[in-house]
Amino acid sequence: FNSFNTVFKNGESFYNENVLLIICNKSSNISLKQLTDSSNKILYGVSVPKKKFKKAVVRNRIKRLMRVSIRHSLEELNKFYDITELNVIVAIWRGQTVNRPNEIGLSDVEPYIYNGLKKYLENIKNTDEKDFFDFITVNTLMEHRSAAPDSRNGHRFGAEKQF
Repeated sequence: FNSFNTVFKNGESFYNENVLLIICNKSSNISLKQLTDSSNKILYGVSVPKKKFKKAVVRNRIKRLMRVSIRHSLEELNKFYDITELNVIVAIWRGQTVNRPNEIGLSDVEPYIYNGLKKYLENIKNTDEKDFFDFITVNTLMEHRSAAPDSRNGHRFGAEKQF
């Protein structure tokens, strides 16, 4: 229970139609008991609200399907993205109400988990690329300024200043 609260406070939330994903990466520096022995593990927890899904059989089936979906999605996304930054994943099913366990299958759950994780990983990748391009742009501007003469005093920009 305490671990879930820690992830809720420190994680990033991604919501698509049926799943709320709360993800903490390694840079968030959360400390959980399970993470002390191995830093290469990706911990994940699943939750299905009792208020919406009254029968335990249905809740347990959805949780099993979500766990399998997370494992499959991480294996697949590992081919295209760097998942080593992921630390903790909490998935909460918010889909439409199901009355019997055979009314929901892996094909109903897996696309939402996969797309949510992919959205998070693309967001991280785009942020890293944006930071890299911002760095290049700033350095390029500094080079152009130092090469262009200043019309006011004949000096080049940045000649007196160290950056």
